[in-house]
Amino acid sequence: KALIQGLIAGGTSAIFGGIAALTAKGVEASRDNFGAKVASRGSANPRVIVYGECRVGGTITQMQTRGTDNSILCLFVVLSGHPINKILRVRFNDTLLTVSGDITNDATKTVTNTAFTNTDNANNFGSGRLIRFVGFDGSQTAKCTLAQSSLTTNFCPDTHLFTDCAYVYIEMVYDAEKLNSLPQMSFDVQG
Repeated sequence: KALIQGLIAGGTSAIFGGIAALTAKGVEASRDNFGAKVASRGSANPRVIVYGECRVGGTITQMQTRGTDNSILCLFVVLSGHPINKILRVRFNDTLLTVSGDITNDATKTVTNTAFTNTDNANNFGSGRLIRFVGFDGSQTAKCTLAQSSLTTNFCPDTHLFTDCAYVYIEMVYDAEKLNSLPQMSFDVQG
């Protein structure tokens, strides 16, 4: 009788273990099916497709410094391989960036969080602000005016449109106290 109960218990454990293995998403499925949650660089990153409202990392497609001492880092981050409804929020290191108004095509947003403000930094964007960005939903038909005025046509020509792709152009001022490394960036979007 004990042998039969042992076989039944072992068989039941094997069956439930098999079911759990078949239904578990696992690390590979999560990464491959749902994409990265922070911006990254890569020559073979897949095109992201966004359905509904979600948080995406995006792909950094271009990085350039500017300023006499290269204190300002400029980045283009592609969020999706198609137009989206809107970019809802931007996060740096899981801190929601505070800006006034909605993020709309070619409207510069200056971040007002005190965590990213330092009035002692001579390179700030005014009032000590260290970050500004422009978002695009993928319907754009012209280049980013902030990027072209900051980077000139050498690094941002008129053909720099990211046609049918949602993206964000970001400028960050290096600051030893508040912004001394590239933050983990993520974006809440509505597909």
